[in-house]
Amino acid sequence: MKITLNRLEFMADWSRAAMVAPSRSQRPELCNVKVDATESCVKLIATSLETSVTLEVDGIEVDEPGSVLLPLEKFGSILREFTSVLLTVETKGDKVTVTGGQAKIVLQTLPVDEFPEVPMFDDTTSVEIAPELFRAIVRRTVIATDGDNSRYALGGIRLETDGRILYGAATDGRRIAKMSGPAEMIDGYEPTADMIIVPAQSMQEAARVFSDLDENETLMILPRPNDILFNANGRTFHARLLEGRFPDWRAALKDAGDQVKIKAIVGPLYSAIRQSAIVADASTHRLTMAFSENTMRLSTAMDEVGGASVKMPITYSREGVSISIDYTFAADILKALPPEMEITIAIEKGSITLSTEDGLEYKMMGLEV
Repeated sequence: MKITLNRLEFMADWSRAAMVAPSRSQRPELCNVKVDATESCVKLIATSLETSVTLEVDGIEVDEPGSVLLPLEKFGSILREFTSVLLTVETKGDKVTVTGGQAKIVLQTLPVDEFPEVPMFDDTTSVEIAPELFRAIVRRTVIATDGDNSRYALGGIRLETDGRILYGAATDGRRIAKMSGPAEMIDGYEPTADMIIVPAQSMQEAARVFSDLDENETLMILPRPNDILFNANGRTFHARLLEGRFPDWRAALKDAGDQVKIKAIVGPLYSAIRQSAIVADASTHRLTMAFSENTMRLSTAMDEVGGASVKMPITYSREGVSISIDYTFAADILKALPPEMEITIAIEKGSITLSTEDGLEYKMMGLEV
């Protein structure tokens, strides 16, 4: 194999592949990125066995087709440290030579046939959504996953569709997040009632793979019994699914009918919470939100330090109500939203829910009412 590439342009695709490949593994071949070069296409392939990515890379001149495993760390260092814009990558036997300007490095490579096969997106039957919706689902729900149980249902994001809407939901038992948006069923895809629970880390990796897709592009999702595939713009991301029982998120988010609702703007509310948290108890993170005539007061207290109280003007005319929550839970979702966005704060007995008009619902259990 012999190819010539633009180092600066190639680095973005290399980074997308490199984030999937493990830096250390009992299987050394996984610590590589596979390059498949044909006369018509060059692909980068990486896998950790739990996730994998395949990227079609443009702008590479193929002098001799072939395949090679490029060591993750060594070739990544070459891309960062070489100063020449154009690099030539040439293989001979079990060695690969990288040349750029006056610099040349020879690396030992592993046999290509030791690299595992990765699933490819070869079926147009799928669920089609806007890339920004997918990124919003990840950004707004991954915060509610249980990081201590990454291999079980609460460590993932549940995806499901009713044929018109794609829903993403996550919970750690103390809070629950749901984000939804329009979806289209392509080539007769049939929604099922089966749970599709994708590990939180896999969803974050997928979001980074498709991070640069714009509003004119679409993302295709193909759930299967044991795994899921995402495809767009010549890129395919594959992930294994989690098993286990996922809570009924619809029941958890159901409106009890006696909610107190207040409107607020994300930026000022997030700022007020951060101010209040300066002297919050480090063990409980307790923040009390009190609503009275046209005023919201956020307060915290700590025995040895003192307390804080921040007032915000709101439109509210009902009787006073208050609730105490973990302020880190509220901060997590607010920093994932645009500062200028309007949210609705709904309070009911024992919980508080933040929602937006674009499909977010985020419910937190109260520490006390």
